[in-house]
Amino acid sequence: MQTDSLTLFSQTSNPEKNKNLNINLNYHYADTTGHELNVDADFGRFVSRGISYQPNKYFFSLDNKEPLERNYVSKTPVDITIRSFKADYEQRVQKGKLGYGFKLSDVKSDNTFDFYNVISNVEVIDTNRSNRFKYTERVYAAYVNYNVPLGKKWDLQAGVRAEHTKSLGDLTSFKHNDLDKVDTTYLNFFPSGALSFKASKNHNWNLNYSRRINRPSYQNLNPFEYRVDELVYSKGNPFLKPEYANSFKLTHVYKAKLTTSVGYRRTRFPVVGLRIPYDSSRTYFITQNLDHSQGFNLDVSITTAITKWWDVYFNISGYHNIWKAALDNGLIINNSTTAFNMNGQSTFKLKNDWTLELTGWYNSPYRRIDYNWAMGMMDAGVQKKFWKSNATLKLSFSDIFHTARGGYESEYAGIKTNLRFRFEGQMVKVNFNYRFGSKEINAARSRRAGSEDELNRIKGG
Repeated sequence: MQTDSLTLFSQTSNPEKNKNLNINLNYHYADTTGHELNVDADFGRFVSRGISYQPNKYFFSLDNKEPLERNYVSKTPVDITIRSFKADYEQRVQKGKLGYGFKLSDVKSDNTFDFYNVISNVEVIDTNRSNRFKYTERVYAAYVNYNVPLGKKWDLQAGVRAEHTKSLGDLTSFKHNDLDKVDTTYLNFFPSGALSFKASKNHNWNLNYSRRINRPSYQNLNPFEYRVDELVYSKGNPFLKPEYANSFKLTHVYKAKLTTSVGYRRTRFPVVGLRIPYDSSRTYFITQNLDHSQGFNLDVSITTAITKWWDVYFNISGYHNIWKAALDNGLIINNSTTAFNMNGQSTFKLKNDWTLELTGWYNSPYRRIDYNWAMGMMDAGVQKKFWKSNATLKLSFSDIFHTARGGYESEYAGIKTNLRFRFEGQMVKVNFNYRFGSKEINAARSRRAGSEDELNRIKGG
């Protein structure tokens, strides 16, 4: 007796157009008595228009059956608007500097997910899967910081920041959903401190502590259920909590060339991506909070000139991390990994203002929730300065050995997944830069904008 079976052939395409607009207005005041004021007003706009085409064809092992087709289209426009205002003031108090300030930020994210079944080449909307998610977030923050020397060799810095956050997620769909509204309000305090010791001309030490918050990306808060293909789904999580990380770091700097640091970090509610069983044959990706994670790391970096024409930078970071959680679906996570990352750059100064540059990076295999393969790549570039070094022309080639590839392996509830992927990493780039006006003015403008934290939470932005 011959047993029938199915083979799925699926080739999904996801064309996407993204547009970014960021405006920053800055006012800076400083006088000779040590008073300094910085005011930033920022406006950011991110617009994405994505379409996913998902043709699926099933082939039967028995020749007498016609292939079965299931084709889908999804349209996912995203509009994110960010407004922020912050002011920082600094003045001399006793022998040190006292700094304080505040920041207000307002974010609106509007996400639409329209899902269509393609029947006889006609797109028919699926009202059970189509919906719209609006997310608003307001953060009110204030801080105070004091930096003071303790004698000739010691310096002390201490401060605290308070943040009050109010967010609202509103899901509109054709059918009732238990996640129609998610309203969240919380207040947090974030202390920080650093103690520096200049042991000698060649040796400097620094001990640092900080508590930080890392909020989820706006797209990860979106509860839409995306169909990646017939066997894989993806879903956001509006109940995601921010990560709260406490970190300690001891750093030693030798001759401003060799930097060595050891650190410890413990994170409450770390955000990770999980692959959860959807049914007996399908899985879906979802972003969730674990209970906690902790890690130890050792970093070594060197910046030095080998010769007058050869400069080298190299960094290697080794770490041991642990993740633990007991999730609602009964999944117990108690994983650990020991791994390392490294990156480097060599710059060769040639004649007549020509420069050759080689850069590369490598990440060793590691396990967080899934097992991830090693990855690495190398780039090369050449540039020429002219017009009194005000103009630069650079030609670069990325991923010269075509090694930008990776993969991961996972197993949940009897479902094994092996994924392999390759980036379109090989690219030739030509860049031309020309610097107008005063070099001092340009240097002053290369600073952190008021909305940078919010902009970094946009995927694809």
